[in-house]
Amino acid sequence: MRVSRLGQVLTEACAIGGFVMIAATNAAAAGTPAPTTVGKVMPDASLVRPLVTGDLAPSVTVRDIDGKPFNLGTAFTRRPTVLIFYRGGWCPFCNLQMSQLERLQPKLIKMGYLLLAVSMDNPAHLKLSIAQHKLTYTLLSDSDAKAVKAYGLAFHVATTMVQQYKTFHINLDDAAGNSNHILPVPAVYLIGTDHVIRFTYYNPDYKVRLAPAKLLSAASHYKAEMTAGGK
Repeated sequence: MRVSRLGQVLTEACAIGGFVMIAATNAAAAGTPAPTTVGKVMPDASLVRPLVTGDLAPSVTVRDIDGKPFNLGTAFTRRPTVLIFYRGGWCPFCNLQMSQLERLQPKLIKMGYLLLAVSMDNPAHLKLSIAQHKLTYTLLSDSDAKAVKAYGLAFHVATTMVQQYKTFHINLDDAAGNSNHILPVPAVYLIGTDHVIRFTYYNPDYKVRLAPAKLLSAASHYKAEMTAGGK
């Protein structure tokens, strides 16, 4: 069975804002993998169908705040990981989520988790976010979009929207250091040391994020599952 009962319960219970991943979960449970958008860049966020609970998390190399290579797979092997995909430090909804995660981090660390957050921002902009919001967990740059494509979260921002962002003093080219105009659908993954995705949340509506209490509940349930399994 591709998806554990824990994955089914948590995926269904943690749906927010009307976006529910029951269809993907049920398809997997029936032995028929749901179609994904892995490796693709979709023309709209609503078309994104990323990796979900039960899939293997790709070992993609991104960059740390100093521009040095950081392999996600190596990190997963060392400790269970909470992996966050967010749009960038220019997004107020992302910044609210990042601050919530900072407050949540001590509890995650106590349970043995590593917290990683990946965005399209280049390393210089990641440093600005860390300083501005006093973040102590690891921010990573995926400005070339390798990770968001590998997880099936990537979509292309329409030219009209890119221009509209500029009217709010948001320059995607400057933030990423390129003109790809690719963003991820915001997502939260809980990944085991075996690289299996144990929990998934994603929502094409960037204004709706996973509540911290829901993430903590998922992390607690998986820790209990690991303890019961002697891992």
